[in-house]
Amino acid sequence: MKKFTLIELLVVVAIIGMLASILLPSLSQARLKARQAVCLSNQRQIHTATFSYITENNNYAPFDNHLAGATDNWKNKTWYNLLIPGYLPPGSKIVDGASDVQFCPDGQQEFNKWQSTIAMNTLVSGTIQRSYPEWDPAPVTRATMEETMILMDAYGARRGLWPTHLLPENLLDANTQNRVARHMGKANVTYLDGHAKARSYNYLLGITTDHTFLDHEK
Repeated sequence: MKKFTLIELLVVVAIIGMLASILLPSLSQARLKARQAVCLSNQRQIHTATFSYITENNNYAPFDNHLAGATDNWKNKTWYNLLIPGYLPPGSKIVDGASDVQFCPDGQQEFNKWQSTIAMNTLVSGTIQRSYPEWDPAPVTRATMEETMILMDAYGARRGLWPTHLLPENLLDANTQNRVARHMGKANVTYLDGHAKARSYNYLLGITTDHTFLDHEK
């Protein structure tokens, strides 16, 4: 049986190294795409649950009290807690049972009871921040269903989405997990009519009006 010479062994090692350098970036990109797909699947589950809630609540989305915090009586004051357990299953690892699907796998997961890494459009869910009375909830029937965002990857660990989140520093934060556009320069977005897609940094940066957030007359 012929033995490998040192030169032959070095050649084999070099070839293996070259193949690894070619394949590893592809494998890494495939892993990132898989995580993006999980995030988009989570958003679709939230959308389905939200529309079940909307159907049973006179066309209003689950209300979100953005003044509720760690020391407040926050229970049933966040959009995702209003969806549990009737529309979404309680989570297995998140504090106080919030559903696992409220988190993007590439987001900065802070397991606080009022946080999320997938945000709901505040102009859909409404808020009691009285400095913004125009953000009181409105029935979703007033919105342009195919153009109005309802869910998006959140900036940081936030549960609400405002137009002001679409700033360059938020879209491409130095901390990859903190970005809105954290999926290879794109953010997952789900619209009221149920279609979902990854939107590029340039597209999100180009949104200059609230129309994409909520198109209705008060």
